Amino acid sequence: MLRVAGLSITDRAERMLRETGLYITDSAKRMLRETGLYITDRADRMLRETGLCITDRAERMLREAGLCITDRADRMLRETGLCITDRAERMLREAGLCITDRADRMLRETGLCITDRAERMLREAGLCITDRADRMLRETGLCITDRAERMLREAGLCITDSAERMLRETGLCITDSAERMLRETGLCITDSAERMLREAALCITDSAERKMRETDL
Repeated sequence: MLRVAGLSITDRAERMLRETGLYITDSAKRMLRETGLYITDRADRMLRETGLCITDRAERMLREAGLCITDRADRMLRETGLCITDRAERMLREAGLCITDRADRMLRETGLCITDRAERMLREAGLCITDRADRMLRETGLCITDRAERMLREAGLCITDSAERMLRETGLCITDSAERMLRETGLCITDSAERMLREAALCITDSAERKMRETDL
């Protein structure tokens, strides 16, 4: 489905990712190709210009799925320390990426979380999260295992021990029932991709799934 949407990773895009510290191993690249993730040359050029990218075909698919960022959501993101420049916002708007008011409220009710140590690391990397956003993120949490951390570290993405512990407390994982729910919403994950996600300890627990259902995710 993603391949049909024009998402893919070209060798040129891989080199660009490598240069910016986001490294994709050959095995990961093969897995991405198998799961239909792809970045076209045109998307690659747009990524270079703004750091975000999507093809016209993928844009139409996203637009049809109702993904978008409203002014209100933009203000909320700014308030929580996630700042989107006007240029990036225009590009996102043009790509059909959008968050409805209802989704805006759901995001406020659920939130995301990160520890002070992780916040400092992110701040040093140029990603700034305000205290308010930190508290909201802390209420939910994110998680990753040692094996996943090693994989991320090899890919140039480093997660501190304190952040890892916080992430471990919640855990991201995709259960069979969650996969069915994703399939029903048009997000299809192949068996091979699911196995890789399980191995990387990326998963949505049953309780998280119920919470997602309650918030219409």
